[in-house]
Amino acid sequence: MMPDATKTHRTRSRSRRFGRLAHASTTIYMIATLSLAAGSQGNEPDPPPAPAKEVAPRVEPAEDASIRLDRLMHEKKWTEAEAFIRRLLALRPAEPTLHYNLACVRTQTGRHDDAASSLKTAVENGFDDIRQIERDADLAPLRTHASVAALLSRWDDVLELRRAANEAAFPAVFRDRYERSVDGTRRFVFFSAFEPAVTASARDDLARLGDWAERSLFPELFEVAEVKRDPWVVIALPRRDDFRRWAVATFGPAATRGFATIGGQYMHATRQLVSQDLGSTLRHEFLHALHWRHMNRLNQKHALWIQEGLGSLVEDMNPVDGTLSPATSWRTNTAKRRERAGSLMSVKELCALPDDAFARSGLAMSHYAQSRTFFLWLTDHGLLSEWYRAYCNDFAVDPTGATTTKRILGGDWPDIDTRYRAWVRGLPEVAEDIREGRASLGVSAESGEGDGVRVAADPLRAIYAADITPEDHLRRGDVILSVDARPTRDLAELVRVLDACQPEQTVAVEFRRGRDIRSTQMTLIAKSAPLVR
Repeated sequence: MMPDATKTHRTRSRSRRFGRLAHASTTIYMIATLSLAAGSQGNEPDPPPAPAKEVAPRVEPAEDASIRLDRLMHEKKWTEAEAFIRRLLALRPAEPTLHYNLACVRTQTGRHDDAASSLKTAVENGFDDIRQIERDADLAPLRTHASVAALLSRWDDVLELRRAANEAAFPAVFRDRYERSVDGTRRFVFFSAFEPAVTASARDDLARLGDWAERSLFPELFEVAEVKRDPWVVIALPRRDDFRRWAVATFGPAATRGFATIGGQYMHATRQLVSQDLGSTLRHEFLHALHWRHMNRLNQKHALWIQEGLGSLVEDMNPVDGTLSPATSWRTNTAKRRERAGSLMSVKELCALPDDAFARSGLAMSHYAQSRTFFLWLTDHGLLSEWYRAYCNDFAVDPTGATTTKRILGGDWPDIDTRYRAWVRGLPEVAEDIREGRASLGVSAESGEGDGVRVAADPLRAIYAADITPEDHLRRGDVILSVDARPTRDLAELVRVLDACQPEQTVAVEFRRGRDIRSTQMTLIAKSAPLVR
C-alpha cells in the first residue's frame, strides 16, 4: 500500500510507506536580508498553493484524502479504498501514486491482470521506485505476474525513460540554451548557463560535498549496485534573469519580491533541482537530493526539522585537509541572538516541532537557524554520523528524533540544554559584512549571475601587486569567482572568505570577464570606508 501524496509528515506508531508523490517534498530556498547588498541564503518550504478551481466530483483536501486512504488500506477495506481512489483519479488522472495504490487494491482482491495494468500505468506516469515495488507486502502476489516480472527486469530502461521525461519537462530555456553534461556514476544530469570551466568547478564542489555526505551521513550512498537502482536527478544552473523568470512562472510574482524570495527548489517528485547560485543555495538543495535518495532506500520520510537542518548545515563549509567541514554562519548568529534573548528553543522542543509548525510563516527562518545550529553542535562533538545512523535505526519507534537525541547525548533534557546553550554562547560571531579594519578587496560588490559576485565599481589600483599588468586589474562588471582558492559564489561567501584573511595579505583572485576566466594577485587592504556593501 502506498499513501496518497502529502507534504506533511505525521508521526505514526507503525512504519509508513511513502509513494513517489508522498516524497514530493518541495524545498524553497529563501533570501535573508543581511547587512550585505543582496544578503545570504536561507530556506523555506512551499508557498501556499493557488486556490483550486471548482471541479466535480468534490473530494476532501489532499491532506485529508491521504489520511483517509491510508486508513482504508491499512484496515484492508479494499472495496471502499478502490471507490475512493477512483474519485481521486477523476481529479488527478495522471497521479502515479494513485495508480500504484489501485494496483495494490486489485492485487489484494485477486484481480492480478488488472493490478498489473494499474502498476504499468503508475510507472508510465512517473513511478520509479523499484525498491517500493519489491518490498510492498500488498503487492507480493503480483511480483510473479509475467508482465510485472518483465517490467522489473527492464528497470534500467524505465529509469532511462524517466530521465528523458524529466529532462523534457524542464523549461525550454534550461534545455535549449544551456550546456548539458552528465555524471553517469552518480546519476546526475546538469544543464548549465555558465562557462565550461565554471560548471566543472561547481560539479567538483558537489562531488566533494557528496563524498562528505556519504562519509558523514548516508552510508554507501554511491555504492555502484545501489546507484543503478536510483532515479536520475536533473539539475539546472541558470543565470539570474532566467532563474527569476522560472521562479515567477512556478510560484507567481511574490517569488521575487519582499523580505524573502525564492532562491531554489528540489522537487523530489520529478527529481528536478533549480538553484539561483552555485554556492550555498546549490549545496543546500543538493543535500536534499542526496537525503531523499537515502530516505527512499530506507523507506523513511524524516522530520522536516531534520531535513532542513541538514540542508542548512552544508550551506557554509570550510575546506579542511582535503575535505569539507560545516562552519559557523549567519544562521548561527541568529541562534546566538535567540539564546541571548532567552528564546532559543530547547533541544526537546526542537525535536517535537511538527512539520507544519517548523515551516510556519514568520518563524521558519528562526527554525532553520536553530535546526542548523543543533547539527553543527553534533558535528563539533564528532556525533553527527552516530546520531544520524541511530536515528534511522530508531525511526520506526520514534521518527521525531527525540529518543535518538537523548540517548546519543546522554543525561536528562535539562542537562542537554545546559550543555547546548553554553556551546551556543561560545560560538564566534560571524561577519555579515566587511567590518572596518578587516581585510577587503577594496571593491564595491553586488549579486552577480550566480557563479560569483559582480564588481560594482573600479577598485583601487594600489591593491594590486607591482608586477600585475592593468589588463589583469579587476574592472566594473567583472565577476569574482574565488579568493585565495576558495569559491565566492555569493556575497555571504565573499564576506566569510575575506574575514578569514588579514590586511596586507596577497591572495589569488579568480574572476570572469564576459566569458573569459582570468586570475590575478591582489594585496588585501583594511576597510576604512563602506567599499563592500
